[in-house]
Amino acid sequence: MAKVQATKRKRTKKKNPELTCTHCGKNFVSELVLMRHNCTAKKRYLERNERHVLYAFYIFKRFFYLSFPGRREVTEEKFRKSRHYSSFVKFAKYILDINAVNPAMFIDYVITNLIPINKWCDSSVYEDYLRDLSKRETPDAALERNFVLMQKWANETGEDWTNFFRRIPPTQAVFWIRSGRISPWVLYTAPSAKELFARMSKEQIALVQDVVDPKFWQVKLADNREEVSTITSILQEAGL
Repeated sequence: MAKVQATKRKRTKKKNPELTCTHCGKNFVSELVLMRHNCTAKKRYLERNERHVLYAFYIFKRFFYLSFPGRREVTEEKFRKSRHYSSFVKFAKYILDINAVNPAMFIDYVITNLIPINKWCDSSVYEDYLRDLSKRETPDAALERNFVLMQKWANETGEDWTNFFRRIPPTQAVFWIRSGRISPWVLYTAPSAKELFARMSKEQIALVQDVVDPKFWQVKLADNREEVSTITSILQEAGL
């Protein structure tokens, strides 16, 4: 009987607040053990100010804003407790690692198109987004970001930025076209872009064919002759 009562007292022993994890509520026998304790909730709290985690929280809030209009503001605590926390962090890292073109639009793209969260980091999803972006992007926006790329390339290589299409290696061009860095708006209107295509092999041209989509852009350019004329004049005056 005495043994049963002792066991009961042991079970009902109160937790020591000073030896309890404030994140998961688990109690420990000593301060040293508590300090070494590293539960999931604690790890998430400690990494809360890391760049990719802050970005993941922004994506989390954007998800709720677009998916549940009018819902109350989402808190950091709700984010850290979410069962999809790791997926949002993974997606944030992915966007930063690939230096996604117009990341805000990419985030909205996967959310509004109801793409499953476990597919957000698939390269095929990003490639579909780039094709969609290039077709919806305004000529001004395309020119602006392509000029930024050309200037960066010039600074890194010491070349004149106006020789961009004349000097970039075809392999680099294939990568930049497929990754959405070079817009079809510029590829189809810059006179010197013809020189780039002339330097590319049949295999390289085949690799960018789905991105530059000649049939679509033939119609697109024909329907926007005024914009095309303006872009062509700008590029010609720049020496491109």
